[in-house]
Amino acid sequence: MSIAKLIVALMLTVSTVNALKCWETNSFTTKTDLGTQKNCSSNKWCALGYSDAGKYARGCEDETDAICDVVGTKCKKLTESGYGNGNTLCCCKGDLCNGSSVVISSVILTSVASFILVLIAFK
Repeated sequence: MSIAKLIVALMLTVSTVNALKCWETNSFTTKTDLGTQKNCSSNKWCALGYSDAGKYARGCEDETDAICDVVGTKCKKLTESGYGNGNTLCCCKGDLCNGSSVVISSVILTSVASFILVLIAFK
């Protein structure tokens, strides 16, 4: 393995860290109303919450409320009354990833793409 290939592989897998951008709504909206884009400088998660009644809310997850740390990069039906019993919360870490009710983590997609590029570089 040459140093040049290693450097290329590292360059392909390292990304620049910027403020996370999330869709944000000020109140409950519909599935198609994404709200506005917001730079979430101190947050590490975008969140999407929705109810069985079709009400949607999007935004940056508050650092003091670490529920996305527990949920992870997926959707979870909430059962705790403090978070709205019966509502669903989806968490993700990519820019504008909370734009749909099916949230796919861009971190996973980036990791898979980086792995494939590393395999190609070392072939």
